[in-house]
Amino acid sequence: MLPRSTQVGPLVSAVSNLYATAQSGTANTALTLTGSVPAVARRLIITSAGNDAGMTFTVVGTLKDGSPVTEVMNGANGLATNLQGQTYSMLDYATVVSITPSANTASTVTAGTNGVASSTWLRLDNFGFAQTALEAIVTGTVNYTIEEAVRDPNSLVYTLTPANLVWQPNADLQALTANSFGSYSASPSWVRCTLNSGTGSVEFTVTQAGAVPF
Repeated sequence: MLPRSTQVGPLVSAVSNLYATAQSGTANTALTLTGSVPAVARRLIITSAGNDAGMTFTVVGTLKDGSPVTEVMNGANGLATNLQGQTYSMLDYATVVSITPSANTASTVTAGTNGVASSTWLRLDNFGFAQTALEAIVTGTVNYTIEEAVRDPNSLVYTLTPANLVWQPNADLQALTANSFGSYSASPSWVRCTLNSGTGSVEFTVTQAGAVPF
C-alpha cells in the first residue's frame, strides 16, 4: 500500500460555550444553540454547573466530511462523559445541529470545544499483510497519541455507529511530544492520530505491506 498521510492541528483556542451559552435544560427539549462552528472539527464538551449525573445529552451534528452523526453523552457534576468515560465527545464535530438533555438539568449548562481533536481515520487493508509502519512528524508544541480500532462501522455483519466505535491507544505511541515511528505486527481496521493538547500539529503517515505499487 502506498503511504497515506493525514494531519491533525493546529487548533484555535478552545471556547467552552461556543455551541451553547449558559442556560437551563428542559427534558427532551433541545438547548438553544449559538449557531457557531469551529474553525477545525474537534471534540465537543458539555459542562454542567449542577449535578446532572444520571441523565444524558444527545448530540446531533456532522463530521468534517459532512456525514450526519448522533452521540449520547452521560451527564455529570461538571463535564459530561463519552462512551469511554472521557470528559468530551467521542467524535470530532464540524457542526452541531442539536443537543438535547433527557431530563431537566440541575442548573445551567454550556456546550463548546476543548483542546482535543483527531485526524481523519485511515482504513487499513484486512486482506493485505499485517506489517504496518506508522510515522508521526511534529510541528510546534503538541501532545498526541496514535489510536487503533478493530471493529468497523461499515460492517454488514453487526450494527455499529461511528460514536460507538471504541478506540484503543497504541501501547508504544501514547502522550508523545516529538516525532515518532512505530509498527503493527497485526493490523487493526482503523488508525488515527489524536491531538491531546498543544498549539502545533502532527502529520500522521501509514504504510501497509502487501500491496503492489502502481
